[in-house]
Amino acid sequence: MIHWIPNLQDLVAGVTIAGAVAGWFNFVVIKPLTLSIDGLRVSIAELKAEVKASAADRRALESRINKVDESVKSAHKRIDHLQEDMRYRGLS
Repeated sequence: MIHWIPNLQDLVAGVTIAGAVAGWFNFVVIKPLTLSIDGLRVSIAELKAEVKASAADRRALESRINKVDESVKSAHKRIDHLQEDMRYRGLS
């Protein structure tokens, strides 16, 4: 039975190969993934800002709609009152 005992030269060669594979893996896999993740992070931040702005716009529109509704109700009451006054005076 032959026992293989690694010597320093074999260890250096193994570490060199492992380093080369790790460098290749970093360049081919990790770097593109990192760029994609950074791009997604920017997109998500932009979407969050748009959602906040949209929510603020929606609240402002709801407020305006409520004011318009109140104004319309008030106008209808005034019109109804004018119609009753005209009927009372025999103008309609």
